[in-house]
Amino acid sequence: MELTARKVLFFRLTNVLKDQINGRVRVWFHSQTTDYNNRRYQSGHPMSNQHPDYPLHGITLENILTELVEYYGWSKLGGIINIRCFNSDPSIKSSLQFLRRTPWARNKVENLYLKYKKKT
Repeated sequence: MELTARKVLFFRLTNVLKDQINGRVRVWFHSQTTDYNNRRYQSGHPMSNQHPDYPLHGITLENILTELVEYYGWSKLGGIINIRCFNSDPSIKSSLQFLRRTPWARNKVENLYLKYKKKT
């Protein structure tokens, strides 16, 4: 007899409630849910692989900025994209704060990174 996910969840909840009433503590391990998770991700679940065609998927803004600074340097990067955080007293930390708050600047940096990746 195959248990569905709802039956398994109901079974676990009732056992947890019984254990709480009796004063016992039960630890549930991740391995108990792997079968359900594997079936869910293999069945085309919408969260199984997000944005497979998006070229920046999985790359953090910090990695993008670090690679661009290593390749171009702060002065040339400030000349290509005229942003104050690149031109006056530049640092990774202050640039990340600014880029996370301003979408237009972040788009410029991401587009420059895509051009850089195509070039190299």
